[in-house]
Parts: sequence; structure tokens; C-alpha cells
Amino acid sequence: SVGSASALERGEASRRSGDGVVKALCGMGVPWGLARLIQAEDREVALRIFLLDNSGSTNAYDGTFLMPPTGRDRPWMKARCTRWEEIMRMAMQQAEWNAKVGTPCEFILLNPASKRESGFRQGVDCCRVDASQGDEVEQRNALRQMLISNGPRGTTPMTMRLAEIYRRIEMEHMELVNARQRVIIVIVTDGLPTNEYSGLSKEVDRTMFVDILRRLCTDLPVSLVVRLATAEREVVEFFDRVDNEPELALEVLDDIESEAREVCRHGNLWLTYSPLIQTIREGGTFVKLFDVIDERKLTTMEALLLAHLLLQQENDGPPPVDPWKFVKYVEQRIKQFDLVYEPLTQRMTPVIEVINLRTHILPLKSLIPFRRQGITPRIKGAWYRHPLAYIRGGRRRRNEQYVNSMDLERASLEAGLAALSGAASGAQPRANLEDIVPIPVAAVPAKGSGGGAANFPKPEDFVEVEGAANFPDPEDFVAEEDASIDFPPATGRPRWCKTEFRYSI
Repeated sequence: SVGSASALERGEASRRSGDGVVKALCGMGVPWGLARLIQAEDREVALRIFLLDNSGSTNAYDGTFLMPPTGRDRPWMKARCTRWEEIMRMAMQQAEWNAKVGTPCEFILLNPASKRESGFRQGVDCCRVDASQGDEVEQRNALRQMLISNGPRGTTPMTMRLAEIYRRIEMEHMELVNARQRVIIVIVTDGLPTNEYSGLSKEVDRTMFVDILRRLCTDLPVSLVVRLATAEREVVEFFDRVDNEPELALEVLDDIESEAREVCRHGNLWLTYSPLIQTIREGGTFVKLFDVIDERKLTTMEALLLAHLLLQQENDGPPPVDPWKFVKYVEQRIKQFDLVYEPLTQRMTPVIEVINLRTHILPLKSLIPFRRQGITPRIKGAWYRHPLAYIRGGRRRRNEQYVNSMDLERASLEAGLAALSGAASGAQPRANLEDIVPIPVAAVPAKGSGGGAANFPKPEDFVEVEGAANFPDPEDFVAEEDASIDFPPATGRPRWCKTEFRYSI
């Protein structure tokens, strides 16, 4: 029962001490600062309920899972599997995680082996893992046996199962409120909601599903997480629309590789999206920084807080406030932590990319000395996986090259004009750049069959007119082949010269 004393009013006698939980989490590779935060957050969670979709569509062989290293020299391995196997592995991982933390959790099958009259049956279609009620190893073995015995079958009646969970939590609503605790419901599915007797998802089924989610979030102290085990476009788009509902306390997650790609796509390249972060988010967390890393770029203060959380150790003082000093602090502290698995490159990397963190929290002007030394933001994986960062760096380089080339072109143009006027007459004043007047292409004489250079009129052919130069008519030109002004070969034709004009003096 959700409202039992061991689930709602869990004191120090019914759960592990705070130091024991932190020590257990640190043994699983969790940084000390993050372990303390998880332990404090655990006191606000009365129960985690995992609704596991074992419909017939989970038999599709397009799932993936990560095999952790079995030895120090053995890397992480990515393997293919069915969707149901992916859901099973995620459930067993969450059972072990919550047993270490001390949070009770229940795993409910969407389609039981046989039709029941009322309530959930322990060990048949529901399994509870609670370290305060017995040996956690035996409980996890019972969970594994239940998952193996109940393979994919039936439809996706998520609305019906959520209504049963709603009635169960509603009976003990006041106990949850008095204990200031919440229930986290994690829906692990690969399809759209249907009814019990049809595998076709209709509009009424989807409307009823959204309504029961809204009732859970509005009437009860419940937080929702949807973990998708598919990449089907229709399913992903539907749950994205549900996630955009403002009144729903809902978080939609995908597999670890897709989530890592979203984190990088939104500009958080400095963070390595490790399996640890994925596990924390799959179980539901109240840390809002983990909720928004795949939705938008973190602000400077948010990046500083999250980086400090991932690097904090016991008995540490406050981190430096100045961004420059904080980057130096991260550079020294990151050497004390083990490498973590990066799903995009499939390699072991630091939990924080220092170069990318520098570009994230420091102003662009302060990075100019580093860019001159060849230090640029590091791109995770191939450049086409993160085109925004690649284009951003390329645009800055192109802008600098453009300014330098314009200065060279202006000097080259003025030198050409001076040489041209000096060849005509040594006493002629030097021509200015402002004297260049665009003339339509139609006014340029056609190419002839002789010579290789333009035969320009002599300076005395010009008639001084107040305010402007009186240019000769086009017929005054002697047509020769490939007529052009012989500028110095530094840069060629100026970049701002439009194709429909030629410049002459």
C-alpha cells in the first residue's frame, strides 16, 4: 500500500542513514555533491511506480542497451535487442538504484498474464522492491523472474492502468500531503494508448489518456516521467505535444544516445551526458537543471551550479565566483575524477569538457587571446553532429578574414589608380577611391580582336566640370580584346563589385 507507515512516514529507523546512502551512491560512481542531493531528494519521494509496457509491439527488434564494462580495460558496449529487453534492463537498473538509495519502488505490467478481478497481485503483475521490508537481492530476483515470465502480449491500455493507480493513490492522498511527499510515476512505453480490446489508437483513446494524466498531476501530489522505447515518428510527436501541456508536470525521455544529441543540439556541449545522468532522469528527479538540459541552453549561473554539483567533494568550500577562476578550478578538479562514457563518440571522456565550458560561461571578447593560440571549442564527434557550434566558429574566422581582405583590396585598388594616373602624366593628382563611378555593363565597349589591354583616353581628354568629372562617351574607347584595368595581383576584383557593373575613371 502507498499509505503504509513504511512507505509514507519513513523515519531514520525504516531507511538507511543519510551517510550510508551517500556512501553507497559514491560507490556506484556518483560524485559526492550529487549523491548528497539525491539523498536529500529521496526524503520527498514516497514511492516510485514504473508502468512497464509489455504489449505485442515491444517484440520489435530495434531496441538498444549499454553493457557496462566487466573489467578495468573493457569498454562500454552498445548492443541491439528487442524493445522489451530494453525495458527489462531499464527496470532492473532502476530496481538496483532505488534499493541503494532506499526509496521503495513498484513495477507494474501493462498486460498481466491473466485477467484479474481487482487490485494488483504481488509477483504476478506487480513486484515491489523495498530495502526496509526484506532482502533486496531476493526482491530483485523476483522482479527478474516476473519480467521473464510475462513477455510481449496484448494491446496498450495505458489509460486503464493509470486509472487504477489513480484510485489507489487517491485513497491515501491526505497521508501524502501530511508527510509532504510525492509519488513519481514512470511510464515506459513504445506506442500510442489504445483500449483493452483493440490495437488501433483512436482519437478518443488519446484524449482519455491525456485526461487521466491531467487528473493525476492536478488532483494528486504526483510527478510523471515518460520513457520512450521507440523512435517512431508518430509516437514521438504525440508525446512531444503532451509534454508541451502547461498544466502537466511531465518529462519525456528517449534513449541515452538521442538525449545526448538533444543536449548538444541545444548548446550544452560542455556536459558529457553519461549513463549516470540518464539513470537519474529516468527515475524522476526534482532537480530542474536536469530537466532543461535537453530543452534549452543553460545560462551562465546554471552552468556554474551544475558543473560544481558534478565536481563537488566532501569538505569542499564554496567554488570561485569569478568565471575565469572557476574555469581554473574545474581544470584542476577534473583530473581527480574518472572518465565517463560519452554516447555520441562512444568513448571515455571527462564528465566536463573544460574548453567548451570556457566558451559557455565566458564572454566572447575574453576568448580572443585563446583563439589566437589556436584554442577553439571542442566538438563531440563529427562536425555534422553539431553543426551550430561548427558554423559559429567558422563564421568568426570568416568575418576576420573578410575585414583583412577588404583592407588589402582597398590598398590594392588605390595603388592601381595611382599607377594608372602616374603613367598618363607625372603631374596629375592621385585619383581617390571616391572618384570611382559605377557604369552599366551596356556602356562598356565590346571586345575587339586586337591587343591585350585597354587603350584609355589621355588625361587631356577630360573636361573639368564643377563638382564631378566629365567622362568620355563609350565610343571614344578603342576596343581591344580582354580590355581590363591591370591592378596589382594581390586580391583581384574587389569583393563588393557587383556583377552588373564595371568600374572606370
